[in-house]
Amino acid sequence: MKKKFLFVLLALSCAFSSSAFAYDDDEDSTGVQDRRSSVFKLGPKLGVNFSNMSKFKDADLGQGMGVGFEAGIAAQLHFGRKRGADAGTGPLGVQLEAFYAVNAAKTSDKNISLKYLQVPVLLKYFVIPNLSIEAGPTICFPLSASPDMISDKANLVNIPTGNLKAKDVKITLGVSYESKVGFYASARYNIGLSKMAEDFPCKMSVISLNVGWLFNIAKF
Repeated sequence: MKKKFLFVLLALSCAFSSSAFAYDDDEDSTGVQDRRSSVFKLGPKLGVNFSNMSKFKDADLGQGMGVGFEAGIAAQLHFGRKRGADAGTGPLGVQLEAFYAVNAAKTSDKNISLKYLQVPVLLKYFVIPNLSIEAGPTICFPLSASPDMISDKANLVNIPTGNLKAKDVKITLGVSYESKVGFYASARYNIGLSKMAEDFPCKMSVISLNVGWLFNIAKF
């Protein structure tokens, strides 16, 4: 019985010691230990994107990759802290963004231009402190589309494109680098899941390259 009691007591002591030392020993100017472990960051982002459509089954549009741009803000919550390190150095984080994006796709007639408000919600896994992989959905709210009509490669079929304003959902996969001072760069592949319109069953996928700056706003 005593052996069991001592074993339980030892196990509880080890567990308490582990949780006690899970925090960094950083102290503020008053000598009080800082136990905040997560960091909230906010900042601007700017980038370029390369869009392509899937094939239109009823006509040859001569599709090609188009170039667009995007700009907006990013908010990141970096959870946890490594032993002996600052807050926001754990392996997991979440990044929420809102940005204006112009996605363009080439055709043999006229280039299609789609303007969106895009909102990615990404889970981030930090492989090393400055490098993370990210994945999650991106919701695209349409703002405008042009032109109103395009023709196929043989000029035999006119296809309406003015109603390419359906909300799109993409699966976003990417990698991101963050420096200690706040600069970051990311590369992402966005896989289109939704038809561009009921009468235009193509899906659009996008490669995007971004740079930005994240400022430390608060610790939790």
